[in-house]
Formats: sequence, C-alpha cells, structure tokens
Amino acid sequence: MLKTQFCLNQSSDVLTGAYALSDRPMNAQIVLAARVKGFRAFSRLRKNGYYALYCLSCGEVLRARHSVILQSQPTCHSCLAEKHKRIALDAGLVLLGRDPKSRHYGIFRALCGHELRREFEFVQRMARGEAAARCETCHAQRQQATALARGWRLIGADPAGRVSYRLYAHLACGAELPIALANMESGRFSCPRCGMAWPAAQSALYVMQFLLNGKEPAIKLGFSKDPASRLSHQLLSGVTTPGQLLRVVPMPTGAAAIQTEKSLHKRILVEMPSARLAPHLFRGQIRVKSEIYAIAALPLINRMLDEVRSAA
Repeated sequence: MLKTQFCLNQSSDVLTGAYALSDRPMNAQIVLAARVKGFRAFSRLRKNGYYALYCLSCGEVLRARHSVILQSQPTCHSCLAEKHKRIALDAGLVLLGRDPKSRHYGIFRALCGHELRREFEFVQRMARGEAAARCETCHAQRQQATALARGWRLIGADPAGRVSYRLYAHLACGAELPIALANMESGRFSCPRCGMAWPAAQSALYVMQFLLNGKEPAIKLGFSKDPASRLSHQLLSGVTTPGQLLRVVPMPTGAAAIQTEKSLHKRILVEMPSARLAPHLFRGQIRVKSEIYAIAALPLINRMLDEVRSAA
C-alpha cells in the first residue's frame, strides 16, 4: 500500500533557495516514472536529488526526491486535501484543517456545529458506516441536563480519575459528590448531607404492564421511589421485552410503601391465586424473580390501589 500523509493547510512547495530550479538535465527514467504516477517532471532542483513536479490532476506544483518518484508515490498536497474533505463530508463532518500537533488528526465541524478533533483513519471508518463520532460538547450538555433534572449540577471529572464517574454538586445543600453516570441517569443515589434513607424518603406504589414473548400481557405490582427508573434501568435492562408504566400511587415513606405492597400481594394470593405467573413464564424477559401476574388481575389491583389512595 502506498504511504500518504494528510497535507491540508500545508503550503505548496516553494521552489526557491536550495530548491530553486536548476538547468541540469533530467533523468529520463525519473521523468517516465513521474508520468506513470500522475505527475510531469519539468525541472531538476539545485538541491541534489530533488525534482520539481506538476500534478496532472489539479495543477499543483511540488518537489520530490528522486527515490520517492522511483520507488514510492509522490504526494500532491492539493489532491490529498480534497480527498480528506470528501471523506469528511461522507462521514457527516466538515473538515476545517489538520491538527498542528499531529498529522494523523484533523479538526472537524459536526452537524451540531461544534468542533471535533478526530483521527483521519477514524473518519474514514465513519464514512464507511463502521463508527460514529460523539460530540463531547453535546454529551456534556446532556449530562448537565440529566443532573439538573435530578437537582444536581455537573462540576467536572471525577477527582479520583474514574472514567464512569463525574463530580456533582447538590443544588439544595451544596454538597459535592462523585456519582456514577449510570446512577445519575437512573436516580439510584442520595445526598450524603441532606438525603434520607429509603424507609423515610417518599416512595410510590406502581403497576406496570409487559408483553411476554411480544404478545402475552402480564402485570407487575411493586414499590419504588422512582418507578420510571425502576422500569427502564432495572426491570427492562438488557432485555427487549416491551413494557410500560400504567399507574403510580404516591406513598409518604418507603416503609409505608413496602408494608402496603406486601399486604396487596397477600390479598391477590387470597382473592385470585391463579393470577400469579410461574417464574419460568417470564424468566429472561423481565429482570425480576416473582410477583408477576396475568392481565386478568389488573381490575383487582386497580381496585386495591383505589382503596389505598382513598385511605391516604
């Protein structure tokens, strides 16, 4: 494979000084080799072993050593820059220039308008559909929005250097805490300064519906301080089962929620014992081991929750 390098923003070779044109005769073998490789050799240069070449594709003038002309492939700065621009467009990016610190990297503008620093080989993979570029700025904004929605503010990287953690500040009390990104997403954490343990914190009873094997509806009754997070980040994590949250009944504390939930399960077992599904019917489809009911139990569950709400 012929070796090339990225040359955007690199000025055309200047044919002055040691690289000025020379009146010495050119080697016919080099002239022929240059022609075969897409260039016209039109002069030798004062510096020994160098030739001036004219690119037959774009008209760029460049200089090259005789060994490169004979044994390799001279690089036209202009053609190579255009090639990388086209690849960037195919990848959904706009090439702004090459990274001055590394010839293997370029500076690109993404569809979101932010600038990205990416390796050219990675951009080629993007153009082939083998990879995708994540904008660090947009990603940080999404992380900040997630934190604000939960009452926290993103400060920055984890002081301990853990890549899956970020440092956050609690808006309510100012406490700073490293929190795993997954936990911030799911809400499964509490503030060490002002947070309450789950038995004393507000909670809720919930009813969820799942489609087992993609067609058989099933019901789950349970409790959680964040039913939506419980559904998305626990019960359906790593599975493809369709599921939705049907109903939420707020409870004053986690202790009251678990006590009420247990009493409701006992009532279902007494009033509709056949409604409880055997574990093998939902194993591998819902990340839970018990307390899944047939859809026929939904009217009974709703009546019981109505009673809980009216008694509150």
